[in-house]
Amino acid sequence: MSRVTTALVSGLAGLVVGAMATTYAWVEFFETGDRNRTLAAADVQLQTLRNLRSGDVNTPIKVQESMLSSSIISIGALHTADPEDEEVRILLERIKKYRVENPYKDRSASRAEEVARALSLID
Repeated sequence: MSRVTTALVSGLAGLVVGAMATTYAWVEFFETGDRNRTLAAADVQLQTLRNLRSGDVNTPIKVQESMLSSSIISIGALHTADPEDEEVRILLERIKKYRVENPYKDRSASRAEEVARALSLID
């Protein structure tokens, strides 16, 4: 083989190996993220159950409301990306109705604004 051919084959092999390594890294990243989300969710659920069993309903409500605020922001972004997604719209409507009936004030003013903006996407 000529030097040019050898260089091209080596370069292509390097690209393939690099692509494979990158794919592996992304898979590991997402699996680690799933693992961490699973552990965090189980920890919140455990603490919520402990609080409820001890008679403390206020702390679990605060935790769930805060988590709902985070979800509202994410669902608002989904609605903005695809306003025709019926499932997203219906859930956002249900959440908005819930928040009208059960007002919750986030500690962070900027987060409260984001939640209000997301809920305002639904008439």
